[in-house]
Amino acid sequence: MVADNHDIFLIDSTFLLKASEASFLGALLLADSEGRDHTHSFGIVRDLLRLRRKLGIRRAAIIVGQESIAETSETVLSDLIELLRQVKATVVRQDFDRVVDICAQLGASARWIVSRDRAMSQLATDDLGLLIPNDDSEPEAVTKKSLANLGIRPDQVPALLALSDGKDAPLKKAQAIRLLELYGSLEAALADSSTAPSTDWKRKLGQNKERLVKKEFEIRLRPDTKIMQSHNLGTTFIEDSKESADALRSCGFWSLTRLLPLPDGVNLIATTSTKRETEYKAIRNDADLRSLEECLSEADICAIDTETSGKDPRCVTLFGISLSVKEGQAYFVPMMNSDLDGISIEEVRSRLNKVLSGNLKMVGHNLKYDFAVLQRNGFDPMVLYFDTMLAAYDCFGDWEFWNLAAVAKKLLGVSVGRYRDIVGDGETFLDRPFKELVDHACSDADVALRLHGVLSRELRKRADRAAFCRCDHAG
Repeated sequence: MVADNHDIFLIDSTFLLKASEASFLGALLLADSEGRDHTHSFGIVRDLLRLRRKLGIRRAAIIVGQESIAETSETVLSDLIELLRQVKATVVRQDFDRVVDICAQLGASARWIVSRDRAMSQLATDDLGLLIPNDDSEPEAVTKKSLANLGIRPDQVPALLALSDGKDAPLKKAQAIRLLELYGSLEAALADSSTAPSTDWKRKLGQNKERLVKKEFEIRLRPDTKIMQSHNLGTTFIEDSKESADALRSCGFWSLTRLLPLPDGVNLIATTSTKRETEYKAIRNDADLRSLEECLSEADICAIDTETSGKDPRCVTLFGISLSVKEGQAYFVPMMNSDLDGISIEEVRSRLNKVLSGNLKMVGHNLKYDFAVLQRNGFDPMVLYFDTMLAAYDCFGDWEFWNLAAVAKKLLGVSVGRYRDIVGDGETFLDRPFKELVDHACSDADVALRLHGVLSRELRKRADRAAFCRCDHAG
C-alpha cells in the first residue's frame, strides 16, 4: 500500500517525547542567545521529519494528551508546540484526555495513527489503521484485517491487552486470543471460567479477576471525550518553506533544514509474498459440512491428518481432522464442541464416517498413528492406501529424518511448521488461536497429498528401472 497524498496521519507525541527524554537525559545542548534550551525540541522535530520522510506523510496532526504531558515538563512542551506551529504543523492538545480518546474523535478524518501504544488498535476500521514505528525496520501495520487474521476484533483489543500485556499478565498472547475466541469477551470468560480448556487458565483467571476487569476498563475508550476546538487537519505537515527553514535556523537547527523537502509516496505495507497460494477452511457448521461431504464424494484419493494433544494414540485427545483432495486446498473438521457452531461432535462423526469408510483411498504421513486415533474415537475402518513416510523410506533409505517437515523440505522445498515449533512446553493446540490450529492441520494434509504425488512417481520410476534391469540381465 502506498501512502496517498490525501492520507491524514495522527501522530501520538508520547513516544517522541519519551524517546527524547531517554536520549538527552536533561543535558543542555542547544541553547539560543536568550538562554532557552531547545535540546528536546531538536530531537522531536528531527524524529518527526524522519517519520515524515519514511512514511511519506504530507498531512498530519500531532496529538498531545495526558500521557504526553506526563513524559516532559511544561517548559519543554510549550517550546516544542511554539516551534511546531512556526513550521505549520497542526497540534491538537488536550491536557486532561488520553491520546487514544482524542484519536478516536479525530479518526473519521484520518487514515493512519502513528503510535507505540497498542491500545490504539481498538480504533482500527476499514479506513483507519495503526502504524507502530520501529527504529531499525519498517513500521508494523495493524489494521482491521490483520487483527482478523489473528482472530481478534478491534473491540476485543482491551481484553487482549488486559490478559496478555505486561510482565504480570496471566496469559500469553496466543492463549488470550484463544480464550476470546471461545468466550467472545473477558466478561464472559470471567463469569464462567469453569469451562476454560485449561485448569491453569481457570486458576489464573480466578486469581486475577478484579485486576483484569480494572485493567480492561482503563484501556477501553472514554466515549465522553470531546475535541475542545476545531482543527484543520487538511493542511501540509511541516511546510517546506522559507519560513520553516528560518524557524529551524533561529533555534540552531541548521541540519534539519535538509529534511524539509517533501517525500515521495512510500510503501507502508508490503504487498508481495513468497508464501505459496493455499485455500484452507474450517468446517464448523452444517452448511460447511454438506459442502465437504460433496467434495469428498467426488474424490478418489484423500490425504488425512489428525491433530491431537500428544504422541500416544492410546490416550490423546482428538482436536480435529484435516482432509485434502486437491493440492493447495484442505479442510479442518474440529472434534471439540467449543469449535463447532450448531452441530455436535456425534453428528460430525456420523456424517464423516459415511464418506470416509467407503471407497475413498486415504493417504497420509505415518498413517498408523492417525488410524489408531480415529478408531479409538469411533471412526470406522478406512481404505489405507499410501503412507508417505514409508514411501520416503523405501525411496531414500539413507536419510536421517523422516518427519513430515524434513521430507517436505527435501522433496517439495517447502517449510512446514512442526508441532513443537508452534506449541510451547506444557501446552496443546487448545492454548493457541483457532486459526493457527486450522492452518497447521490443513498444511499437514495438503503437504501429505503433494508428497503422495511426488513419491508415487518416484516409486514408479524405480519399478520401471528395476524391470529394465531384469530385462537387460535376461538379454
